[in-house]
Amino acid sequence: MGNILAGLSRFADADRLYARSWDLSQNDPSLLGSRAGNYLTWTGDVSGALDILAATPESLRDHGLTHVYRAGMLARQGEIMPAITAYERVRVVLAGDGNSGPRNLGILATYRIGQLEARLGHGARAAELYAEALAAALQYSKDFPDLKNGAENLVVVHALRKERTEALAAIDEAMRIAVRTHDAIQVVGVRWTKAEMLAILGDTDAAIGELRAIQEAGYASGYDLRLDLEWEPLRGDAKFQQLMKEAEARADAQPRPKK
Repeated sequence: MGNILAGLSRFADADRLYARSWDLSQNDPSLLGSRAGNYLTWTGDVSGALDILAATPESLRDHGLTHVYRAGMLARQGEIMPAITAYERVRVVLAGDGNSGPRNLGILATYRIGQLEARLGHGARAAELYAEALAAALQYSKDFPDLKNGAENLVVVHALRKERTEALAAIDEAMRIAVRTHDAIQVVGVRWTKAEMLAILGDTDAAIGELRAIQEAGYASGYDLRLDLEWEPLRGDAKFQQLMKEAEARADAQPRPKK
């Protein structure tokens, strides 16, 4: 329920549910991670989101999800090397785990490191990581054909490799799987991935159109458009700046978090 409310811009209500969930059970890092992500979308305060993650108990601090959440926050802060280190730890912690969730996180960590390496000008290293992520994503899709994660990872990796035809085929497959679930959150998630793909491929107008359609359908982007690295290619566009302004105004209109 917290995730649904967060997606609908009811950030304060979502925060209360995340806090209640954590009070009931402190053995799932996704609870703090979701609360930190909700807070970031709501306020744009990366330091505050990291403070939420800092409450992670010692027993969960070396969990793959904990490192994924922290890496994403560090990247948004521009702390590229610490973010790479956190993503690398994901790959170490989850190495050899054959379950779908850990394998998905490992693929995500691999291509995110590649993107960060590319930002540092390390093109050859980025290409190696994209190739590694591609092989893992292809195998994942074979092993778990009913999960959209494999296709979504393929979307991003193919786009990063400038393989347009393959990326478009993968997004169609991801949407086919998501629609079959009759789960609106999964469908919206695929549309976010499509927007990221379009941004990577340089299709600025189409990417902004996809993001606007998501926002007009009632789903929140808040301060994510300003902070998430995947939207950097769009930030110089006036239409994107207007969309960002509207998203942030919607977030600002919600009750403010209690300090």
